[in-house]
Amino acid sequence: MMKSRRQIGIVVGLGFFLGWGTQFADPLQAEPATSIASSTPVSQAASQQPPEFFDLQQIRPGLKGSGLTVIEGTQPEPFPVDIIGLVKKAGPGGSDLVLVRVGGAVVDKAGGIAAGMSGSPIYIGNQLLGALGYGFELADHSLGLVTPAPEMAKVLAQVTSAAAATRAPSTPSTATEPAPPSAPPKEPAKKEAQKDGSDTVGGTPQGSLAEATGVGFDRVAIAPALEVGRRWQQELGEKVGVFVPVSVPVMVTGLSGRAMERLRQGLARYPVQLAVGLGGSAAGESTSATPPDLKWPAPGQAFAVQLVRGDVDVSALGTITWVDGDRFVGFGHPFLNKGAVHFFVGPAAMVGSVPSVSMPFKVGYPLAAQGTLLQDRSAAVAGQVGQLPSTVQVDVRVQEDGQPRAHTQAEIVWDEELVGSLGSSVLLQAVDRALDRVGQGSATVTVTANVEGIDSPLSRVNLFSSPVDIAAEAVSEAAELMDLVASNPFTAARLTRLSVKVDVVSRRNEAEILRVKAPSGPVHPGDKVQLEVTLLPYRGEQQTRILVLQLPQDLPEGPLTVSVRGGDTYGTGSAGTTDPGAPPDKSGKSSGSADMYAAWLGGEKPPASLADLLNEFVTREHNNDLIAEYWVSPQETGASTGSREAMSLPPASAPESSGRLAKDGQKASTESAPTDGRRGQVVQTKLPTPYVVNGWIDVDLDVVAADKGAVSEPVNPPASNP
Repeated sequence: MMKSRRQIGIVVGLGFFLGWGTQFADPLQAEPATSIASSTPVSQAASQQPPEFFDLQQIRPGLKGSGLTVIEGTQPEPFPVDIIGLVKKAGPGGSDLVLVRVGGAVVDKAGGIAAGMSGSPIYIGNQLLGALGYGFELADHSLGLVTPAPEMAKVLAQVTSAAAATRAPSTPSTATEPAPPSAPPKEPAKKEAQKDGSDTVGGTPQGSLAEATGVGFDRVAIAPALEVGRRWQQELGEKVGVFVPVSVPVMVTGLSGRAMERLRQGLARYPVQLAVGLGGSAAGESTSATPPDLKWPAPGQAFAVQLVRGDVDVSALGTITWVDGDRFVGFGHPFLNKGAVHFFVGPAAMVGSVPSVSMPFKVGYPLAAQGTLLQDRSAAVAGQVGQLPSTVQVDVRVQEDGQPRAHTQAEIVWDEELVGSLGSSVLLQAVDRALDRVGQGSATVTVTANVEGIDSPLSRVNLFSSPVDIAAEAVSEAAELMDLVASNPFTAARLTRLSVKVDVVSRRNEAEILRVKAPSGPVHPGDKVQLEVTLLPYRGEQQTRILVLQLPQDLPEGPLTVSVRGGDTYGTGSAGTTDPGAPPDKSGKSSGSADMYAAWLGGEKPPASLADLLNEFVTREHNNDLIAEYWVSPQETGASTGSREAMSLPPASAPESSGRLAKDGQKASTESAPTDGRRGQVVQTKLPTPYVVNGWIDVDLDVVAADKGAVSEPVNPPASNP
């Protein structure tokens, strides 16, 4: 922390999701406004028509105004406002902001400007000045900044019609992360600043406050990050107020512990923080019934932006600034700054406000969603009443040792950049809630999903085992599927429903491959070779399994290396622990989700459509499969002759998974994968077991032509698998 005799004030956006701006110069020390007059709501406050805007050129110290906000319940209350001055080019998009002081019984009840008041409309007479958008943390809580109405109108204009609420499944994001400049901005000459009135420093907007305000600085600059702002402040001096973006809480209910931490990591690239909220509801239902006399939306009313609703709720609270028919605008600053979005939006009820030295904050909860938030820009958020956004319905049922434990339902907005983090947190919470422990165990997991554009539901059953964390292991594939659909390169699609059934037992159903016996003599093309595999179950007795590997008729002579491994070997199960809620890497893809494209390393034919990709997911190897395989190089396919190089893959470079062999999972089978001319074909057999199979052993066979010796007897006599 920079040491200074000056008090540090932090400017914070007043929504529960986004705060905006830290001021490192002297705090605003304007004299208390003793002449703030009480006012009543202006006529536009109850109107569904757009108000007339106040001309910013007419801003001058001493003007009186009024605002509207909700502190308790759902009805807006007025509060008086004193205008201090205009801050030129201080907004995040380079717009002007208006410095104000608020007061009155409503503000006193809130403890000053409180988080959740963002969007509160500020009027001068019957004209709308804009929205209360920023407050000063650790400073005078009666001081705030107003985002002018014309800037917010630009955002509202992008919500064009009710049809816009019908979401295309893959709306591109416009979110950007500005890189901090390497050097602090330089203060331009005052004459130049006065001449054009729109100077910037290092590409960063700045301007001067209205004179005679006595606020302690005369210029402001916007830094891209906290550490950059501190350095700038030291070099620019105390007469320049430096603002940087900071985070404020996301209200979350239904998540706790590591599920909350998982969501925090997943949203780390956004300027948000998580906080425990109130409420929670079943999917599609409100936390509390909306009062029948509530005519929503209207200026000054509270509203909630929801990313998840149901047994888990993730919401931001703010205030509506004005309404134009079925459209509305609020916040006065960004939410996630994603541009075009499709999130739940609806009225909210306030319980009250919690005083804080840092900054007071409102406490409330969402009511029934009534529309869609469609725009998320630097000056405001805007939405439309009517159609709700596209979502994925998540349903998780968990039982342990045959006894039902918990049933979790949630509805998650389908945003390709957010659904992975939101979904994996919900899935993990569902199992954690049911088990109420973190530890070893095994789980049979059934995942059923409906995907937009795919006629038949997807279904996959797999066995998982973990020595330390069966809950996280059990939901790994369900989380992967969600990420797979969202990030697929073929077509815009979404999961419409994801059902997960988790059957947990406390024992570890897993086994290691101890040894493999292969025929000691030569083998011939076309033979069925028996491999005797010894398994050691966890804390159990050794068991034997027989794998029968069919050799092709055109297999050339020479040494042949056969790999015997478990279906868990490639890292999609307990041997390679997965983290379904891991934060995205630089590409934006979750590092905890299995990379399906690794399945085509070395030349296996990749999928050509989303249907192919999903089929690969559903039919790929299972953790409880016992597998024997070898690769045939391209020149050996067909009737080729000559020496042959064994193509057995070591675990580190082996394809992650493959559905090319999956049938009904009841018996061993042998098939060949297609070749693209580079790697060749894989010959493989697999056998399901009651265990998650770990381990990898290679055995060598000697292939000779059939006319060079008698057909060898298998080392192992025919046997049935237990």
